[in-house]
Amino acid sequence: MIVSKNLKNGSVPFMGVKGAAEREAVMRLNENIVGLAEQVRELQTSLLTAQRELSGCLARLSALEAV
Repeated sequence: MIVSKNLKNGSVPFMGVKGAAEREAVMRLNENIVGLAEQVRELQTSLLTAQRELSGCLARLSALEAV
């Protein structure tokens, strides 16, 4: 079963970071986190769709075997 949860620390604040290079690095990491979260959501959706289709196929196969 797929359980969808929000990321514990989905976004790290970067405004308190003093150095420009470090602040830029944290901003880029945050962008990566957002991108990965989107990909995980898409994979979860695809997997749920595949599971539903498989379940339907197995039900049809069972019905054919019963004949």
